[in-house]
Amino acid sequence: MAKKIVEWVKYAIDIEKKSVSFYNECAEKSKSTAKQLFLYLKREEMSHIRALTKLLNKVSKGQAIPDVSNFRKLKNPLFASQEIDRITRSDLKGMLSKAERFEQEGIKFYTKHEKRETDKNLKRLFVRLRHDEGNHIIAIRRVGKLLGVA
Repeated sequence: MAKKIVEWVKYAIDIEKKSVSFYNECAEKSKSTAKQLFLYLKREEMSHIRALTKLLNKVSKGQAIPDVSNFRKLKNPLFASQEIDRITRSDLKGMLSKAERFEQEGIKFYTKHEKRETDKNLKRLFVRLRHDEGNHIIAIRRVGKLLGVA
């Protein structure tokens, strides 16, 4: 069982790392509202990596899976400006679309393993991460609409 959990957590970390890399690249190409969104998403995914890495370390050492019921709650970012600079609207639309696909991949993974998992603490972690990814999609769509590229 612990071996399976290690595999799942490593895969989840990989999903989150790919997202961080993508969001960093998008932030570098964006300004203002779009940049704020991508930096926010990058920070969120980095916090997921930290939580998953802690879990991986504990499970790898044979320790009990920690209770994640106090896992930090997601705070939605505030976007003030509607400026877009250095990227075209079609580029931004493509980046937002790809960002949403990354988040959907995370939701599918966490949902699948949440349903299979019997350990209540690991199940709570998957629920929390799935919830965060859903909130990321809401933020992505909100910014797309705000910038007229949705």
